[in-house]
Amino acid sequence: MFRSAAQWLRSGRIFFKEFLLDHSDSGCLKLRARLGFEYRKPKSLRRVAAAEQQAEFIDMCERLLKRMRADESVYFAEPVHAEYQTKPTYGWVKAGCSLALTTTEGRGGVNIHGAFNLEPFDAPFVEPTTADGTSAAHLLAKIEARNPNKMIHVL
Repeated sequence: MFRSAAQWLRSGRIFFKEFLLDHSDSGCLKLRARLGFEYRKPKSLRRVAAAEQQAEFIDMCERLLKRMRADESVYFAEPVHAEYQTKPTYGWVKAGCSLALTTTEGRGGVNIHGAFNLEPFDAPFVEPTTADGTSAAHLLAKIEARNPNKMIHVL
């Protein structure tokens, strides 16, 4: 997808130069229109979690919580590496085609590897440069330090 009409025009110039054709910018635009392209913005589609997978996960968690002993603890852990929000912009699309762009939410430049325990309302986290195996090890060490002599389940 091209970010602007100027990028699209440059791409047209490259295309025509490659095939030894000579067209002006307006000629490129007219050709695209003749070929059935429109300059418009794609629709944003929010990501949606699968209901079946969520139900299976909730069922598994409930079974685990029912059979836990007093010396056990459950943490829900997830690394988060938020990136810049995908923002649809205008571009040339074949007329009649529905173009959609899956978007994500978040802000750029933040990495957080954290966990959450509902029982004592505990939420340890680390802020690594990258959320990877090393940050997971640091997070698990924090969880272990907060739960001496307990069996820990990390989901």
